[in-house]
Amino acid sequence: MIPSIKLFIISTRVYTWLFIFSSIPLNLSICSWLQISINYPLYLCSYLTLFSTLVFSNLINSYYTKVHGVKEANSYRSMYLKASGETMLKYSKATFLFSFLSVFVVFYYHSFLVYLCALFYVSVLLFLAYSYSSPPFVFKYRSLGEFTACWAYSSFIYYVIMVQVPQRIFEYHHLLFNFGFVYLMFGLAFIHSNNHRDLITDKRLGVKNFSIIIGESSSILLYYFYMLFIYVYCFFLSTVYKNIYLNLPLLTIYSLFNIYNETKCGNYFEFDKKTLIHCSKVSLLLAIGVYIGSK
Repeated sequence: MIPSIKLFIISTRVYTWLFIFSSIPLNLSICSWLQISINYPLYLCSYLTLFSTLVFSNLINSYYTKVHGVKEANSYRSMYLKASGETMLKYSKATFLFSFLSVFVVFYYHSFLVYLCALFYVSVLLFLAYSYSSPPFVFKYRSLGEFTACWAYSSFIYYVIMVQVPQRIFEYHHLLFNFGFVYLMFGLAFIHSNNHRDLITDKRLGVKNFSIIIGESSSILLYYFYMLFIYVYCFFLSTVYKNIYLNLPLLTIYSLFNIYNETKCGNYFEFDKKTLIHCSKVSLLLAIGVYIGSK
């Protein structure tokens, strides 16, 4: 049992869980700002739904990574050799089913129409999760992987609030889109860092993404454009909502500078993980800014 659980955890690419956890403080701050009385069982369930869709995406991606033969140690993916394809598929089916079942809790607290909306939303997320690296769509290999992934990441803000106060979703739509866009940019930066790190290996396997299409030099410039744009966007939010504390993410500029010092020497070891940690710091400081500014 223990080895099986360990294989499951390995195959889900644990470091990506940080994307889910880093959005919790921001969502709580937004709820405090909007004076939303949080239904904690529903709040927890909404995160379990998002978590299971993320795990499903990672399991399917790990499975097709193995199928396509990306398993050399220098591709940073050799750990997936420890889990068989059969094991990955078994857990993928379990997380897929759990994603749907967890949405049923919405029906307990809201109307059937709200439940259908939540079910549709999660169905789209699961479709994007599956199609990222799976046939017949295989968006990852057709220069569309970045877009499908980043739209899914933006749901970490929108979906959680939507199931809390569905009757006011149109009132909060623009605000949730604005803050969800931050996670969309996180997704772009993270997926791009992953693609840039594996550029040589993926090119040999016939993968088509922006990193390969525009070349290594332009690819790293695009990465830093994404990262710097996040700061610009936070400044934009601070002017829109008249909250100077939304510029707190600028305190993480040192973290980005450290990443720059490593990559300028061609060191892309754990490039994606470092990007993810950096984005999580930005999210935490943005959450603090939202909370302080709302008082």
